[in-house]
Amino acid sequence: KTDQAFRDFLRSPKARLALGHSDLSALLITPIQRIGRYVMLAEQLLRFTPEGHPDREDLSKALSLFQKIAMGVNEGQREYEGMEKVFQIVCDRLVTTGSSSSQKKVSDLVVPHRRYVHEGRFYRSVKSLAMPDLLLQKKDMYDVIVFTDVILLTHTVTATP
Repeated sequence: KTDQAFRDFLRSPKARLALGHSDLSALLITPIQRIGRYVMLAEQLLRFTPEGHPDREDLSKALSLFQKIAMGVNEGQREYEGMEKVFQIVCDRLVTTGSSSSQKKVSDLVVPHRRYVHEGRFYRSVKSLAMPDLLLQKKDMYDVIVFTDVILLTHTVTATP
């Protein structure tokens, strides 16, 4: 019930006037974007404040604090993107059925500490026994996905005509 009331409020003329041309998500990110602006503002203030000025030490402390907050926000964003990448890889490439066993595999792979690192593809070709230097057509395709704590090897058998 409250969700519907909130949706109705967002559609109301009063909310549209308050939001302007922005949607709610743009409004919610605004405080986060301000942190970077505060860092730049504090840097400029510090640059133009003379050495002996009584506010210089406080400006320096403020700049240091803003930089620490900005690093924390950036790190949180990287962690979120890393977790999102793991989830995306698992859902897009590994889940082929809606069975409970595939759902268990997803929950085993998507864990909070795991981060995506790198991925690559390689093919296994069959060698000719009669001519060892000759590689026949590509047969099996493998994707190697490297996470921070596990290496995942997926195998796709290509159709042979």
